[in-house]
Amino acid sequence: MEMRKIWRPLPVLAALIVLLVGSFFIVNFTYLNNGGADVVAESAEFGPVYDARARERIRSEIDKAKQAFAADMAADPQAREQGVTDYDTYQAWSERMTAGKDAPAIDAYRLASYQRINALELIQSQADIGADELRARLLDQACYTLHEAWDGYPCGALPATVSARIDALTAQYDSRSMLQYNVNLTLQDSGKWMLMTATLCAMILTSFPLTRDRQLHVTALQWSSRTGRRIRSLQMCAIGCSAALAGLFVGGLWAVWLGVRMRPILGFGIDSALYRDIAWFDGTVLQWLAAYALTAGLAAAAFALLSAGIVGAQSNGIRMLLIVIPIAVASACCVNFVIGKYLYYLGNPLNRVLAVPGVEAIALTAMLMLAVGLWLFIVRRLRRRELTD
Repeated sequence: MEMRKIWRPLPVLAALIVLLVGSFFIVNFTYLNNGGADVVAESAEFGPVYDARARERIRSEIDKAKQAFAADMAADPQAREQGVTDYDTYQAWSERMTAGKDAPAIDAYRLASYQRINALELIQSQADIGADELRARLLDQACYTLHEAWDGYPCGALPATVSARIDALTAQYDSRSMLQYNVNLTLQDSGKWMLMTATLCAMILTSFPLTRDRQLHVTALQWSSRTGRRIRSLQMCAIGCSAALAGLFVGGLWAVWLGVRMRPILGFGIDSALYRDIAWFDGTVLQWLAAYALTAGLAAAAFALLSAGIVGAQSNGIRMLLIVIPIAVASACCVNFVIGKYLYYLGNPLNRVLAVPGVEAIALTAMLMLAVGLWLFIVRRLRRRELTD
């Protein structure tokens, strides 16, 4: 019965409106089409792991692209006039042009072969580094993230958990994936907006029942007996379960939507040779989508229970909204800028306070326990009241 009081048409409609608005931001923070390029296809081109075979394939593709570029130059009268016959002579010509010795006459930037060479050489320069250099870059990233120290500035001691994670990432040097930077960025940026949307949907959905009970004088009836006061415990369970379901629903929609778009790379490891931010956990793209969806359920339950406990049974909907709206704004800021930012990466702001794997889930669990404690305190006070109170 308490669940049915929550899942009524008006609250559900309000939550759906929030979902539609949030979806606009989720879509706009998805970077799988980077300037028209298919980032998923580029990630999947050379296989899931940057191993010796992938390195050889990239070198082979660079050679093919340079041959295509030489053919393009052979067909260009201005290139023949300047003595440009291949990629190396074009590079030498470009250096002379930059020094002011030649006038610009060859427009290679528009050629697909030239763009292909640049893209492949960028991948090669980012990924084809030694294990020692990888470790040095990870240490620099950690120093900048935790202490804002960069390029040789004093960093101070790193937490043991961070040092251990850097050791682990360096040890699995040969198992790094080929995920493009924009794949990781899409998970992080669209994921934090999904978390905020899920939290707000749950809070909107669960803010009405207690106020409605007060308006229908159900609360007074409950307080008139000790048995009736126990219903508050059931209300706590109903609000928590409903909020978690709402969060999982929003998170599931997001995961399915991105999962379909990322289908060729769902089995790729999140530790990418083309991305330097430090992820706390190993795992595939599919596992990270599931982790985000589960975190959405946890965040929704924690914030919804806490807000419902603070709001309590207001006498009318206007008073309820006047209290819920600032709480919702504060919750959205917390999710978007603190908990959901770079979720389960070292760059998450919470790691500056407590650098441990999964600190975001720990914070949400603590918030959930605080909300449950608040509700139990309220229930205990109600049970001790006499009828005359």
